Amino acid sequence: MAVGAGIVWTASQVIGAFGGVLVNLAFRQSSMTTGTGDSAYLLFIVFYVVCLVVTWVVCLRPQARMSGVCVPPTP
Repeated sequence: MAVGAGIVWTASQVIGAFGGVLVNLAFRQSSMTTGTGDSAYLLFIVFYVVCLVVTWVVCLRPQARMSGVCVPPTP
């Protein structure tokens, strides 16, 4: 069981590091294209809003199929 947890932890670190690289690439491209980082910020905001909507639809709505999995029930 500890080996599986170690693999999951390592994979999550790799994904997090890749996210940091993508953020830098987005800012670089935005700066080269428009001269500012505004389009990168706009892209990030749109991405986070999409993530919020998906989380609400899948986990947080009262009728969501996975509502008990994503958020523990209140006592």
